[in-house]
Amino acid sequence: MKRLIIKEEIDESKNVFTFNTDEDLTITWFDDKIDDEIKTMLEQSHDHVQICHSFDEIILTIDNIRNEKIILIVAGRYSRETLFRIHDNDRIDTIYIFCLNMSLYQDLIDEKKYSKLVVIYIEYTTLFNILIQQIHLILKHLSIFNLFNHTDKPILDLEYESKIDIFEQTYVSSDAIRWYTKDSFLYCFVNKALRTEDIEALFRLRYFIKDICKNLILLFDKNFEIYQDSLEAIIVYRGLTLPINIIDQLKQSVGKYVSTNGFLSTTFKRDVAEMFGANVIFEIKIETDLKNIIYGYIANMSYNPSEDEVLFDLDAIFQIIDIQYKDNKYIISMIGINNNIEYLKSDYFQIEREYLQDNLIDNILSNINAYSFF
Repeated sequence: MKRLIIKEEIDESKNVFTFNTDEDLTITWFDDKIDDEIKTMLEQSHDHVQICHSFDEIILTIDNIRNEKIILIVAGRYSRETLFRIHDNDRIDTIYIFCLNMSLYQDLIDEKKYSKLVVIYIEYTTLFNILIQQIHLILKHLSIFNLFNHTDKPILDLEYESKIDIFEQTYVSSDAIRWYTKDSFLYCFVNKALRTEDIEALFRLRYFIKDICKNLILLFDKNFEIYQDSLEAIIVYRGLTLPINIIDQLKQSVGKYVSTNGFLSTTFKRDVAEMFGANVIFEIKIETDLKNIIYGYIANMSYNPSEDEVLFDLDAIFQIIDIQYKDNKYIISMIGINNNIEYLKSDYFQIEREYLQDNLIDNILSNINAYSFF
């Protein structure tokens, strides 16, 4: 697949805004004493794990991490200095304190001085159960609104190949959405392949991407008239942690357009979007008579039904309507728009596609637009 972007038209346009949050996730544990059991649990919870034993090491580790969000777990005895020194680093998404005596550090929570400090844990099992949920949600959030970001680094490697092999042994097309919501490896792999246009990775999971699209279209068609008869519009939410420089750019972008380079996960429940300290809430309004934005309410198919999830198909286009700061969060209001608007089709971008002719790919790439509007 080939993409041609006319840069001059982008630069001249006042309706196009781009920002990039193409990131992965690292779990960092800071303690000078850590046993083998914790190391094993960490390695089982996520692929990218860093263990640090001193302040110098934790600072060096954070400085060396590029384009990744960090979940930091810090031992209680180091928590105060750690929060003071690194809390405001843009790479830090969430901080947990692990200790034996919660009362010694509860004031750090009560003072509400450190917005990224979520909770204090005194028991391993509870911590890791929450950590797995946090990883699940953050990895979903990292795939939102990524633009013009290309990489030569292949997504497929031996570890991914092994996981895909296991997945293919049990996969059936009718369970595509359940698989997508169940396994963080799959939704991260798929969305990263889509936004980086990794042809090899897209080819490997072409059937899975196509099945998700088909299932969403079936859901949309099934519920379209029901929604129209009962609702003028639906409102869904998406939580995200963004650095202040990106927020400042968004403030200057009211009236501009956003499209997704992957499947967009949202929820009917604002409290779900606000979990784990997200500092930005996208509030998205979709009029129910809009036919070009495909979405489905997937709670009854999802591995996590309590999230009340609404999943959007590829290439949904939204317009930024308003940005307000309320209750320590930025609320970004957007509406779905018709992607057949003429100036969105031709004024800023010229797209060239080279479809793969191999019958096995079944034209899956014909459904993948590789551009985004702001």
